[in-house]
Amino acid sequence: MSIPVKYLLGILLLIAILNPGLAQKKDKKDKEENDELLTIDEQILERDSLPNLELELSEEELNLAKQEENQRKQKKSKKKKSIYFGIKTSGGFSKRVTNSYTDLEIFRYIASENLIKDPYQKEIHYLDTKTKRIKTLNYHDFVARQKKGQNLLLLHGQYIRYRDKNIREEGFFYKGNKHGKWQEFDKNGILLEKIKYNLGYPVESKITYYDTRKTKVKEVIPVMHGRIQGTYYKFYENGVTESSGKYENNQPIGLWEYWFDTRQRFQHMMYPTKWWDDTKPVKLREWDQKGNMTYDIDRGGEIKR
Repeated sequence: MSIPVKYLLGILLLIAILNPGLAQKKDKKDKEENDELLTIDEQILERDSLPNLELELSEEELNLAKQEENQRKQKKSKKKKSIYFGIKTSGGFSKRVTNSYTDLEIFRYIASENLIKDPYQKEIHYLDTKTKRIKTLNYHDFVARQKKGQNLLLLHGQYIRYRDKNIREEGFFYKGNKHGKWQEFDKNGILLEKIKYNLGYPVESKITYYDTRKTKVKEVIPVMHGRIQGTYYKFYENGVTESSGKYENNQPIGLWEYWFDTRQRFQHMMYPTKWWDDTKPVKLREWDQKGNMTYDIDRGGEIKR
């Protein structure tokens, strides 16, 4: 026997009135199901529904994004390049123009307070801020100018010299000294010379010392590619230079200078300008320990007083 619809609705209404918890449970179950569906929808949205920004960017926006990324990389790279051998440097350049060529030197530098306290430094490279030129001095003369308050900046880091827009020389300095690999090129970019230095001296140089601790240099014989080549130095035990001059292919060339142990000049000798010339050296000038000239080839030789 079927129950009329109006009676069935009445029964359900009566049950709801008599047992309100049943309706609340149904509402709670519906809410939980809705919450679960909402969570699933959010997961799908996070995984699948977010737009692909790279694909949806316009060409102009893509180019702008690439430019910003390149600028960021350049800034990062530039920051790293300003630090050499653990020391932060500043950059500079020096330009020299003549009738026949243009030289441009690009370099890094640091304050002169970083100078290595070593009397055997013979070629300290620095920027003279007054003349805007790169110059060299030995240790004693550099310190003397420091004491006079002159603003001298030590070359430190990468160095490149251009002649008429072509690289002619490149290498690194460490606190004013040539250090590491140095290369020299001709006008066509062909490598002429490659030398490795260690704090101012070629790494192949033969260095002898007065003491076993190797703190007092006696002699520096410059050796490059198995030949005596470059600037030769001999020292007194007190660190003063006794003699200095250049070698080319195992032969002394050009002007050689000699000193007393007081740093007073003693003698100038002139050797042939080319290594294959077997002409004997000529004495040019000579001084006594008080600084008085005793010989001058231009004045006929011995000077009588």
